[in-house]
Amino acid sequence: ATSQEDVPVRQRSVRFVFESTWQRLSLQEQRVLMLLSCFRGGFERHAASTVAGANPAVLAALVDHALVVRQLSTRYYIHELMRQFLGQKLCVDADLLHTAGATHAHFFAAFLHSYQDLEIGAADAKVRAIEDEIDNIRTAWHWLVVHLDTPLSASWLDSMVDVMHKFFDARSQYREGVRWFTDAVAQIERSPHAQRQDIVLLHGRLMSRLARFHFYLGNFTQTEQLTQQSLAIATRFNDTAEIAFCAMRFGYLAKNACHYADAILHFGQAQALYSALSDPTGVVWALNGLGLVHAQIGHPLASRMHFEEARERALSLDNLMLRTIILNNLGAIYAELGDYVQALGTLRECLQLNQALDDREGIGYAHWGIAANLLALGQLEDAYQHSLTSLENFRTVEYQRGIAYALIRAGEVALQMNCRVEAASYLEQGHALVRQRNLKEIAPYALLALARFYLTQQQLDVARTYVEQVLAESRRLEMNSVYTEARIMAGEIDLARSQWSSAQVHLDAAMLLAYRLE
Repeated sequence: ATSQEDVPVRQRSVRFVFESTWQRLSLQEQRVLMLLSCFRGGFERHAASTVAGANPAVLAALVDHALVVRQLSTRYYIHELMRQFLGQKLCVDADLLHTAGATHAHFFAAFLHSYQDLEIGAADAKVRAIEDEIDNIRTAWHWLVVHLDTPLSASWLDSMVDVMHKFFDARSQYREGVRWFTDAVAQIERSPHAQRQDIVLLHGRLMSRLARFHFYLGNFTQTEQLTQQSLAIATRFNDTAEIAFCAMRFGYLAKNACHYADAILHFGQAQALYSALSDPTGVVWALNGLGLVHAQIGHPLASRMHFEEARERALSLDNLMLRTIILNNLGAIYAELGDYVQALGTLRECLQLNQALDDREGIGYAHWGIAANLLALGQLEDAYQHSLTSLENFRTVEYQRGIAYALIRAGEVALQMNCRVEAASYLEQGHALVRQRNLKEIAPYALLALARFYLTQQQLDVARTYVEQVLAESRRLEMNSVYTEARIMAGEIDLARSQWSSAQVHLDAAMLLAYRLE
């Protein structure tokens, strides 16, 4: 074993070796190596040339000296201890350090700019290319954030915002997105240049993207506050694209709060603004939002109309993930209309696309939808496995709404399989998460599933209590399809109690509502 006292000696020995090697290098090689210390996670030959002035001959010499390691055909690395030693050398020259940081940041801002056309899930190769350079991009992002006083820093950072927002979304890395964007927002708010117009606009764009990450993590208060601040800036400068982006976020917030008239208004506003901007992708997202709201309030035909229009428009776009989202929602509507075969075909196509994209959230939703259809067809074992796979994928990306939905679905299937202990566990976990995260739009489903569980256990008073809550909430929130289901279950409970007239009232009301929904 090595004692603690030996560590400083060893470090001094390593530094002595580095220093000896350093002294034997030419001045050009020393300068190039110092500048190469700016890179994190390796670098490509072109990047080394641009940032450090490393021509092929110098780079080859450094490889021969074993100071730089060539691992792939064009990819190079420096050992971390050597990189730290070189970084200390670079810090001695403050001007060179600043110039090197700026050149590195500019290079990777330009690298990301080449992916400005990236759409969420548009081409996985593009996402992987960004992933390969994520350590360098993180370093460039941080340098720009703390050097907003440097000419063009705000412009370079602004050019990175959308691409990184889409990257984190495509990889379902919402917490990482929160870390990057929160740091940038905080740095701007501390900056003496915070009132400069370009930085004010950058601040607004960062907050609106940060709001989206918070939404997926179930942090709705932060989502609303950030979106309000971003909208105020966008309105002040008449930034139509940002106003549309904020309208979409308000649409989802209103949907989540079951304020459906407001949600339709916000999504409709977004659709109109995106149409005026000739932004076909934005139009498809807005149509998707409208389809979701109509599905929530029990208008499946209107919902199908919006989703089918969105699907047709999405076919002309190079955006696989957008297509998968539309397919998933369309599959759910086909199931709502009773066409389980078409629903399964649509959802399995959706699952294959999501697996190709390695989109965990999308995979979770596809499995969740497939489980619902298999449950309706009585294929319980397969439905249960799809439910658990859905839950696993949602948990991987910490997507709270998805986790709640998946827990409820797993509980429903377990109940049908007569696995009562498992059913009770899943349903109680789902209900607890819904209450903890204030997931209002999911609450009636969680309560309805619990009512069904206690009805099967012949605990009729408990079941009735849950059903009455569902009836009150779904009627207040205009969730017509859920209200209809709750009426049917209330009728079943009364039948079990031999309360024939009351049961008839509930079942007649449910039938009338069903006809109206059709």
